[in-house]
Amino acid sequence: MRSLARAAASATRRLSTSSSAFAEAAAGSGAATPAAADAGAASRAAFQEKLRPFLSSTSAPPCFPSDFMKPRPAPEAGAGVPEKLTLNFFLPHEQPKKGAAVR
Repeated sequence: MRSLARAAASATRRLSTSSSAFAEAAAGSGAATPAAADAGAASRAAFQEKLRPFLSSTSAPPCFPSDFMKPRPAPEAGAGVPEKLTLNFFLPHEQPKKGAAVR
């Protein structure tokens, strides 16, 4: 049991050095430019490459929020807050609001 804890602590230390760099790169990848998308893909690939030694042979590579979400169009410069906003509300067993316009 003790050796498992030591191995987990060692893996955590090795991952923490790369995770801070990954977090910094991921924080800046929200822009809607092609260069930002390329930078985001490069940082994901770098993170996955560093994570690979710690995954088992049956583990799937990690997913990222951008894998599931469609990019939103950027608002026009100087545009104010719209009259109504779009709301998506999820519960574990249903989705009561999907694209509902709310004030």
